[in-house]
Amino acid sequence: MKKRISLTIVLFISWTILATGCSGTPASPAPTEAISPSVEPTITIQSTPETTEPVAPTVTSFSLPSADGFVLGYEAEEKQNVDGLLKACAETKMDCVRGKDIDELVEKDVDVIISYSNQWHVFGVWPQIQNAKAASIPIFMLNADSGEQPGIYNLSTLYLSTRASLEWMMEEMGGEGEFVYFNFGANGFTQEIIDEVLAAYPNVKATSMPASYENESLTQEIIAEMVKTNPEIKAIWSNEKQMEIFWAIAKLEEPEQRPLFLCSPRLDNMSAWKDWLDADPNFKCFTTIQPGGTDYEGVYAALFYLSGLEFNSQALGGKWGNTLLYDYPVITSENLNEWMGKLDSMEVVEYGFYRLPAMTAEEIFTNWFKE
Repeated sequence: MKKRISLTIVLFISWTILATGCSGTPASPAPTEAISPSVEPTITIQSTPETTEPVAPTVTSFSLPSADGFVLGYEAEEKQNVDGLLKACAETKMDCVRGKDIDELVEKDVDVIISYSNQWHVFGVWPQIQNAKAASIPIFMLNADSGEQPGIYNLSTLYLSTRASLEWMMEEMGGEGEFVYFNFGANGFTQEIIDEVLAAYPNVKATSMPASYENESLTQEIIAEMVKTNPEIKAIWSNEKQMEIFWAIAKLEEPEQRPLFLCSPRLDNMSAWKDWLDADPNFKCFTTIQPGGTDYEGVYAALFYLSGLEFNSQALGGKWGNTLLYDYPVITSENLNEWMGKLDSMEVVEYGFYRLPAMTAEEIFTNWFKE
């Protein structure tokens, strides 16, 4: 008991100190000034001829395709931070116009649409996506997954990272036992992923818990009581409020069985995770860091696509095969120390969450398109 109390105090003090300095900066409103063109970037790709003889490398220069004549429309709420998109529009000299929704952009007869989306928005705009398809206007969906094809491409890790977190849990459970989950908002897309994963683990007994944004359905007190009265629970999964679960279990005094749960990609939580792991090398947790520059990357992807470049064979995947793939960090207790040393290279966004910085134009081309 003394060890658990000591651990709780250490974790709580760590979190309190870190949280004081990690408040997020709210998204800034979109600039209303005209976009100032900048110098046209050049992508340089180095290739070496196939030969057994030593030769000097040959450098092939790839110039960014011209954006002349192309109009990119972007769908975004007024409060949406679109700085990354506007930066890419300036760099590429792309004519970018804003619309309140996809239908307005279809009426403006744009050449391509970028939609600032999420797991809720993407289903609500399904009829508008059909209108864009009928007008042969491609759409690049940001931070959401749409199965509509052809001409609809997702810049998102939502499906793959959600699935990875569930599969990690199932494997750590040994493929059997009691599993409790919270699907906030009863999101259909999230539920489909949960059901897909559970179908592969028939010996896992799953229980869905009420998870509403309108009431306190997940609090530290609720989680603590659940664990104390149901010691057979081997894992608790949630698509929201992971830190409530973390601290609820951290404060328990020697539970009969400590269930698995997810961590959060924030400095305060990751530092507390490290402290817990230092005190208990058997502690297990899991998190991922999501892309933070999908709007910037979306502009370049749209320009390459409009210019006739084809996606390479490794670019697309996801549930429906139309999601542009990212090499995003998957962090567990086994590689936590390694990633703690790399956090300075990440961006910090609202509420102290870490995000991958945007890829460069060269990286976008190399990762997603054929040479």
